[in-house]
Amino acid sequence: MGRKRFWHDVGRNRQAYLFVSPFFILFVVFGLYPIIYSFVLSLNEWNATKPWKFVGLKNYATLLLKDAVFWTSLYNVVYVFIINVPIMIFLSVFIAVALNNPARRHKDFFRIVYLLPYVTSVLSIAIVFFVLFDDRAGLVNLLLAEVGIPGPHWLSSASMSKISIDILITWKWTGYNMIIALAGLQSIDTQIYDAAKIDGASGFRTFWRITFPLLRPVIGFQFIMSTIGTFNMFTEPYFLTNGGPGYSSLSLVLYVYRSAFKFFQLGYGAAIAFLTFIVVLIPSVAQVRIWAERDRTYSAT
Repeated sequence: MGRKRFWHDVGRNRQAYLFVSPFFILFVVFGLYPIIYSFVLSLNEWNATKPWKFVGLKNYATLLLKDAVFWTSLYNVVYVFIINVPIMIFLSVFIAVALNNPARRHKDFFRIVYLLPYVTSVLSIAIVFFVLFDDRAGLVNLLLAEVGIPGPHWLSSASMSKISIDILITWKWTGYNMIIALAGLQSIDTQIYDAAKIDGASGFRTFWRITFPLLRPVIGFQFIMSTIGTFNMFTEPYFLTNGGPGYSSLSLVLYVYRSAFKFFQLGYGAAIAFLTFIVVLIPSVAQVRIWAERDRTYSAT
């Protein structure tokens, strides 16, 4: 009975299903099918010149137990995440609060300026940052030399290469997060601030007691999207450092690219991609639950 009713409803609403069908067709062809195909590929050994050889979970076992480069790339991504995301979210909220001030002049101009890095080509940004951070002729080191400070090896040092990528990502994505925070701020009823001002609340107290709690869902969204973006970063390390020196700035997605398209280990690259998906999924789901629990706790109080 339920199946007949289902097909009856489909037939009755066939025009609506016809209009939405292009999305599902495109999703199946370009989304679902490649996902299933790559998972099957990850269970095989294939280098594009030999027939597939089914190896089961061997690729995953090799990655987790024997591949030091995989763990290095995971460490690099976590390192960038820990340093970059909190600073970027803090700066975006700070700038959004400053631009949301009704007395601020030329707000549209500053919004465009802060958003320009986000809409600019990553290749162009990487070239500019390479000119800035070049060890010998970089503008940053030249300016530091003028004041007697020896410039660090921004791109050729294992530790500073990750810092350089942190700076690039922060500069590029802060404006995007600022727009999200600004949209959240503009959705807050101004009467709440008027009441706080009448009660004599200071600017910091108003932010901490009113703005921040009401902005928590937006900040949670920023953290989740920034987590996904950081763990999936590719263009920044590829163009700026190419994962070097050594593997010091190699990201997970860049490792997928090298394994699959440089060394033609397509099955192994697919296994890295699926492990990367799991690595991204775990902190993202954890953050969703943490922010949801905090919102429930705040609503209850």
